[in-house]
Amino acid sequence: MSTTTSQAKNPTETLGPTDVPLQSLPVIELSGEQLKQAAAIAKRRNKSYSDIDGGVLFGDCDSLESHEIGVLGELAAAEFYNASIDDETHPFGDNGSDIELWGEKKVEVDVKTTATDKLTLPQLLVRADKDVCADVYIRAHIIECEPDSVKVRLLGYASQDLVKGRDPRPHPGTAKNFVVEPRELSLLPFVQDCHSWDRETTQSARVASLVGFTLAAAVSVIEYKESNSPPTSNPLKNVSIS
Repeated sequence: MSTTTSQAKNPTETLGPTDVPLQSLPVIELSGEQLKQAAAIAKRRNKSYSDIDGGVLFGDCDSLESHEIGVLGELAAAEFYNASIDDETHPFGDNGSDIELWGEKKVEVDVKTTATDKLTLPQLLVRADKDVCADVYIRAHIIECEPDSVKVRLLGYASQDLVKGRDPRPHPGTAKNFVVEPRELSLLPFVQDCHSWDRETTQSARVASLVGFTLAAAVSVIEYKESNSPPTSNPLKNVSIS
């Protein structure tokens, strides 16, 4: 039987984006060059999808804008993990993976991006009419857009099991999605350079990295609660606090 109780905390029992000050979440600033890269990739993807009448649109975006938003989120997540996105054009859509992490111990990552200005902590939406095959689903949120730069907040992630545990429902509109609430997400593990971890890296080492990040975020929460102001220290090296 599927798990639909959104009151339950994410099963990893780690801190989530609703457990910390919004200012503590990582914000990646993309450069003008990266914006040009995103526009070029989005144009190619839009053409390949239009040939097969593929894709589902949410909100007021047209197809090209939707692709651009998606690529910007992928670039932000890739920058955070010093990784590369899948910038190839797939005639019938990709395999559900935007980024691969940890070298030969591949972790397939699918980045879901929104540019909504209605919410500060949007839900993670994963289409129910496609295979849920990524290991991790990251929720990215474009929070500032200028002609020569874009800021993207990385809210957190959900595992494949957590996504599959939702019952698909029509939201938003009539399109059915697996919907994961912000409080069910986990904070992103902070890894300085995923590709420096060789194939001998153990699961315990990854857990230790996640624990270290979680402790840093917890300190940030304590600072916030004691001073009633945004934390002065950033647990995320080389990532800005908005």
